[in-house]
Amino acid sequence: MSIEGVDIDTLRREGMKGRNPRRAITKNDDGQILQVHNIFWTIQGEGPFSGHAAMFIRLSGCNLGCTFCDTYWADANDSYLTLDEILSEVRRLERSPTLFVLTGGEPTRQNIDPLVCRLLEEFQCRVQIE
Repeated sequence: MSIEGVDIDTLRREGMKGRNPRRAITKNDDGQILQVHNIFWTIQGEGPFSGHAAMFIRLSGCNLGCTFCDTYWADANDSYLTLDEILSEVRRLERSPTLFVLTGGEPTRQNIDPLVCRLLEEFQCRVQIE
């Protein structure tokens, strides 16, 4: 399988560099279901919270196609999850996150307002959007 003639394994290894398929903005929805690539626990490696433990919620899809993009995040198997399913997966990972990072793709392509509110309410945490 390839995207724009480049092998998928190469894209995963080297990053997309503008080759991710561009997806439409979906901000007209109510934000109760989001397309999610993966959810995982790691150490934030960038920005003001670099070095802090963080729960990453990588949302799927992007409408930009930046040439410097280093992330392979587009997958035909990406799931559509309700907010309850997202929070259930966070709890399943058995951590008490004080920092969430919403990333992508382009996280603001989807209506993330309800997710941000639920994270703040339930976990009394910081939410970083990148």
